[in-house]
Amino acid sequence: MLGTLSMGRASCAVGIATGSSFRAADRRRQTLPVLSAAILVLAMVFAALIAPRLAFAGPAYSVVILDADTGRVILSDSPSAQRHPASLTKMMTLYMTFDALKAGTLTLDQRLTVSANAASRPATKLGLRPGQTIAVKDAIMSLITLSANDMSVVLAEAIGGTEDVFASRMTARAHELGMSSTFFHNANGLPDDAQVTSAYDMAKLGLALMRDHPTYYPMFSVQKWRYGGKVITNHNRMLGRYEGTNGIKTGYIRASGFNLVVSVKRGGVHLVGAIFGGSSAKARDDHMIELLDAAFVRLQTKPELVAAAEVVRPNAVSAPTRAFAAAPAPAPADVALAAAALDAKIADANPADDGEEAAAEAAYATPPVVAKPAPARPAAVAAAPPAIVPARPAAPTTVAALAPAGTLGAQADRARERATSGETWGVQIGAFRRQDAAVDHLNDAMRVAASSLRGAQMAVHQGTDDKGTIYRARFVGLSENGARDACMALRKKSLSCIALKVPSTVTASAGAAN
Repeated sequence: MLGTLSMGRASCAVGIATGSSFRAADRRRQTLPVLSAAILVLAMVFAALIAPRLAFAGPAYSVVILDADTGRVILSDSPSAQRHPASLTKMMTLYMTFDALKAGTLTLDQRLTVSANAASRPATKLGLRPGQTIAVKDAIMSLITLSANDMSVVLAEAIGGTEDVFASRMTARAHELGMSSTFFHNANGLPDDAQVTSAYDMAKLGLALMRDHPTYYPMFSVQKWRYGGKVITNHNRMLGRYEGTNGIKTGYIRASGFNLVVSVKRGGVHLVGAIFGGSSAKARDDHMIELLDAAFVRLQTKPELVAAAEVVRPNAVSAPTRAFAAAPAPAPADVALAAAALDAKIADANPADDGEEAAAEAAYATPPVVAKPAPARPAAVAAAPPAIVPARPAAPTTVAALAPAGTLGAQADRARERATSGETWGVQIGAFRRQDAAVDHLNDAMRVAASSLRGAQMAVHQGTDDKGTIYRARFVGLSENGARDACMALRKKSLSCIALKVPSTVTASAGAAN
């Protein structure tokens, strides 16, 4: 082991002449400069690799470069260490989708309906509304190019019935492939402390996609994809940048840093690399290029070391069956019936951007620009502190003197007027056919996001639609600002949510959220 990057061993011995053999000593003197030069070259190669690694990565750094044909490890650093996969998770979602296509459970042209649950996922997303449909092939391409979180759930629900069931099947299939360090809890890689993997496991998955699904793997090489009148550029900038790259996937969340699994074929050699913990998309790719260059050189100059290295390959698995992918649809009582319309509203109200991952991946391919000031939030939202709108509206009061229009005081005055007129805010997280299902959903939300809902009141509000009674699961007694902040926090926990005004006359309560 040299430093932290495993590159094999180099050894030398220096003899000392004793005077008994001048010729032998002369030969040794001639050999010394050669050995010294060899040691110097090895040191320079090591330094060239280690210095960028130190500048490139944080504590979550891991890497492995494999000979894809033999599975031999060429270079590695902490390849078995536990890491968060981020959007590399979508490689497994796509593996499962390709399994379903092979089994005949899905077809490429089959249209899938976007659920409220799928549409509620945060960016990066394709942005279809609940009730819209998308062809399987387009959903696949959205994962490969845009890394769409919403379409990952569309595919998961089509195959597994629910995302939770699908995630369990992802883990089971991963373990069949020999990915023993990998556990999935969602289909897209959004933050989850329990969703973990390793560089070894992601490299195995890359190899498995090529081996088990050669018909569909070429989709990973698409650099630009056109959908809905827009051209979407693949996040994998290694395509077109590094000669021989033919796929496969990038990933990023803050807990993992910038991740990449890449496949490169050049001069009859096929390499697969997995890297975790980059400080930026460009730093990650730059470092991967340095490592791939070193791996190609090592295969040419030290084939005997590579031939003796550890073998990392996915296990052989049985062919998928139709029964494997099939799953019943969720029962109507478990479906948030009213959330579809609410999610459409919040999508219109918050078209912020394509998400942190998309922005970060595209950053190094875009010339720097002078940042424009962020637009100010609407005055009424910015000025109204949570205490201005009470959980239970106070009796009307008279404001003796209103502040000048456009000032913070005027904004606070308007907030007080809304409060005293009976207006309060809340968040709705679903609507159900059974009251107990609504209460259970509220309790589940409280368990995962208690800090964001402190001071709110759990409430089930009864209503009707064309099919009968519905029970709306809400947290009420918030200010407008507090409701919007709470909703964003809930959506980060993968809960469908919308901030809305709640009439003060609706008071049916399921309990306080303290």
